[in-house]
Amino acid sequence: MIKNIHFVTSAPIKYRIGKHNLYDSFNIVSLGESPAFLTKDAKIIIENQKFPFELKSLKMILSAPTGQTYNSAKIIRKIRAPQAKIETTRLLENIKFSFHSLINRKMFETLTYESAMAVARKEFLIKFLNDDLSEKIDDFKSRLDKQISLLKTLKDMEILVVGHSFYLKLLQIYLNQPEAYENITKLSKAFNPNKKPFKPLEGFSIALD
Repeated sequence: MIKNIHFVTSAPIKYRIGKHNLYDSFNIVSLGESPAFLTKDAKIIIENQKFPFELKSLKMILSAPTGQTYNSAKIIRKIRAPQAKIETTRLLENIKFSFHSLINRKMFETLTYESAMAVARKEFLIKFLNDDLSEKIDDFKSRLDKQISLLKTLKDMEILVVGHSFYLKLLQIYLNQPEAYENITKLSKAFNPNKKPFKPLEGFSIALD
């Protein structure tokens, strides 16, 4: 039977961690040293979000074991899909990297926020293909394969996966254009580093046999 799998990113997050500035906060979160926390209005945003699928049909919500994806999954279940059960897997943890290695402090503080993030995303893709991240590309692809295999083995037919935006975008490309993982031009075109991969609580859906 065909399973309908819906992928969405977490609810909006607070980018600053404690007393750290924005540049250092991005680095702390990207290295996995601290989770990003949901904004205070996350519950209201989830309550009013217009998802392009029927939440009442969900049987399972899958997320990483901790952090923004798990906290988003809990809220979605509580107020929008109480019939669904939550399961967690480390396969959905975000790919770790050093934000500081993508853009230097001076450039980050000089450019506009959107321009700085575009530079950082472009450099991320280069380092990803050149195996300059802490998680090597073959290891990441293996993790994606395991995630896809896990989804195929689940008995539930309507599943929501809550993931990180970079992870979900790379997964979407891997599913639709696996050849893009061989070439920076193709990967950049598919990823489009000039804009955020997905807005909060947005994503894509697939059908799996």
